[in-house]
Amino acid sequence: PGDTFAMHGGAVSLNGERAEQTPAGRHEWASPAAYGGEATQQADRYRERLPGTTARYFILDQGYTPGDDYPPVTLGEDEYFTLGDNRDNAADSRFDPQTLGLGIVTGEQITRRVNMVGVARD
Repeated sequence: PGDTFAMHGGAVSLNGERAEQTPAGRHEWASPAAYGGEATQQADRYRERLPGTTARYFILDQGYTPGDDYPPVTLGEDEYFTLGDNRDNAADSRFDPQTLGLGIVTGEQITRRVNMVGVARD
């Protein structure tokens, strides 16, 4: 709450400061059969750290997608912005519920703790 969030070219900006992204190789995975059979997908992998935090985590980037640019939005008192780690395939706060996204989330909507499995720590 109170933070200003934006994205420019796939990079997060929090309160006007760009998130640190460090290349961390490539990631490969098999697509589920629901998407037309087993197929291999690849993405660049980055280690990211949001401004004002010490935690680092991995994100995936498959190149430019419409979600890579998001205009600045300042969150209200009980508002939260969610963002997936596989950003090019995430239905998160960048997209409104009418397009199968989450939109801005309120505290009332948060019902479970997010497990931080796989988070890289320094």
